[in-house]
Amino acid sequence: METNDISKIYHSTIKEIERLALKPAFDKIWTLLEKNENWDFQQSLENIERNYRYLLTYLIDGVEDKERNKIYYSTVVSSFQLADDIYLSIQTKSDSRIYYEKRRIYQRSMPAGINAAMEKLLSAQNGTESEQLANDLFNACWLSNRLQTDERNGISSFLHNPKSKIYHQQLLISALLLGCFCHFDETKIRLLIETCYSQEQAIRQRALVCTLLLLHRYENRIQYYDILTREIEALCSEPWFVANARTITMQFILSQQTEEINNHFNKKFMEHINDIAPIIKNKLQNDTLTEEDLYNEKNPEWQKSLYSDEMTKLMQEVMDLQSEGADLFVSTFSRLKNYPFFYTLSNWFLPYYSENSAVGGQSKETEEILNMTPLICDSDKYSLMIAVNQLNNNFFTMVRNQIVQSTEMLKEQQEMNFDFDPARKSAILSTLYIHDLYRFFKLHPRHLDFYDPFSYILNFYSIKPLQKYLGDVESLGIFSEYYLKKDLYKEAIPLFETLTRIAPSQSEYFQKLGFCHQLLQQTEAALDAYLKAELIQSDHIWTLKKIALCYRQLKQPEKALTYYKRLEALQPENRNIQLNLGHLLLETGKTEEALKYYFQVEFNDKKEGYKAWRPIAWCSFISGKPEQAERYYELILANKPTASDWLNAGHVQIAQGNTRKAVDLYLNSITESSLEEFQKHYSEDLPILLKLNLEELLLNAVSDEIMYILKERKK
Repeated sequence: METNDISKIYHSTIKEIERLALKPAFDKIWTLLEKNENWDFQQSLENIERNYRYLLTYLIDGVEDKERNKIYYSTVVSSFQLADDIYLSIQTKSDSRIYYEKRRIYQRSMPAGINAAMEKLLSAQNGTESEQLANDLFNACWLSNRLQTDERNGISSFLHNPKSKIYHQQLLISALLLGCFCHFDETKIRLLIETCYSQEQAIRQRALVCTLLLLHRYENRIQYYDILTREIEALCSEPWFVANARTITMQFILSQQTEEINNHFNKKFMEHINDIAPIIKNKLQNDTLTEEDLYNEKNPEWQKSLYSDEMTKLMQEVMDLQSEGADLFVSTFSRLKNYPFFYTLSNWFLPYYSENSAVGGQSKETEEILNMTPLICDSDKYSLMIAVNQLNNNFFTMVRNQIVQSTEMLKEQQEMNFDFDPARKSAILSTLYIHDLYRFFKLHPRHLDFYDPFSYILNFYSIKPLQKYLGDVESLGIFSEYYLKKDLYKEAIPLFETLTRIAPSQSEYFQKLGFCHQLLQQTEAALDAYLKAELIQSDHIWTLKKIALCYRQLKQPEKALTYYKRLEALQPENRNIQLNLGHLLLETGKTEEALKYYFQVEFNDKKEGYKAWRPIAWCSFISGKPEQAERYYELILANKPTASDWLNAGHVQIAQGNTRKAVDLYLNSITESSLEEFQKHYSEDLPILLKLNLEELLLNAVSDEIMYILKERKK
């Protein structure tokens, strides 16, 4: 049996158990056992299945048993665990993914175990030894089977031991996460939940992020673990939980746009650099500048180029996104993840500390700045400092001095936004940890070997134990608005749908649901939502406009016309409404009525009445008023005409018998666009021209004449 087949059978087994189809699940487990002839596993499955048969017999025979539910769910959990253990045993022997590869190596090395690794780390004598032992502890935890009671107690003690380095505690939390991603372990999740109560903010935030990720990973499974479910409920009941979990949820929403944001800014910055490069090059080639000038003089023209309005706006956009928690550095630092430091997997999760041998020897000022900045995650700090270590002394000094000059400003910023605002600090800590996780799951050379949480929509609010706390109207309102703000319309739709069910009297939810559908070009669904919003708030102008627009997009101009008439009654002076009424009347063949609206717009709007010229000209033409049409096309052709304007003006001249003049106008249309475009639109307009009693022979002759003229021009 191939590895892929084994994985498919295992995941299918888990799905069967999740939906409580135990008999099909047992059959699949027996299939897995064909690949792993382990007597203990076979005996365990026989016992589970035998006990389940007893339970079914008692249930069907109507035998009362107060412990029945407890026994049933215990059977479910035992089935999960057995399937997990069999799969882990099979894959550890042959799977090429890094987790199983490392397990094979780890098991051959005869490890002392997690508790021994923690004891050695606590008694480490020097930094280099400590670094190796920290990696050993990470691997011992990451690669472990389900934790035993003594291991669980040892880890709990280590995470609360004041003698433990905080960065080692944080590293161990990541090991619990990664290990549980690879192999479900209720005890690891419960340890993380316990750690969410830590008094140390950095520990608490990291544990909370990990807990939420694991609840999402195993959302269909955790409901069958009674103690775990109760502990999740207790955590959610904490007064600080909801606000914190909301913030983390929005940070993960923002992480969905990381690649898009980085591509956007890379493109914008490169465009700006390409724009200013010739200016700088020109200035540098100015022979009148002395060497001293080049070093000391600040050329005002350069400053103007470097800090143009566009660049200022771009930098403001960067600052706004940074303050929101956007990951703007991933593409920059992705090029700095090839150092030997990152060959060690645990280092991707290691919090930054200056004593680490990979970054030793930095100045106190530089280290202080790195530790203060709330913008760079730990993984990127290591990348940056390793890169700085490789600079020559002169350049290093220059970089260091530039950093040190900003110390006081950063200190003020830190005091304002970080130390004195616990909620802000919590948000920053969780944001930076999410950035660290993003780098591992997207940039590690073997990241494809791992379950990637960032490839999913992390809708924590839909997880059953969390729904009571994150699935309320207030929370869903916050998340849906955030999706809307970030233009994530597809993701926002399920939330607005839920909100319309919870609060069906709120027209705003139906409006926003319709808006999301409309932006995704799901016009019928948008119309349905808008119509429901209209039932709640009948004369809401924005809603009526959207309904009218949907009907136009669905090619139902008569219904759209009805809504624009209602809008006209509500806003009789609105020129856009009058223009749209004219357009719809024109679409429905009511040309004379359409003209009245267009003239009304032209007469009453002195500033933008020109917007009615084109429809007036066209309506005049198709209603048999070529002289009137000609007057308006003369105005249009004098004010930045389009290819379509030249074409339509040509039609007017043909209608008046001025064929040669029409040909000239058609040639101008071709100049503005292309021959192909002209021929396409000319052919589309032929039925209209024929309805005006123009000769088909003449119309075809005009087309051929244009072809001859163009041929002559090429000679």
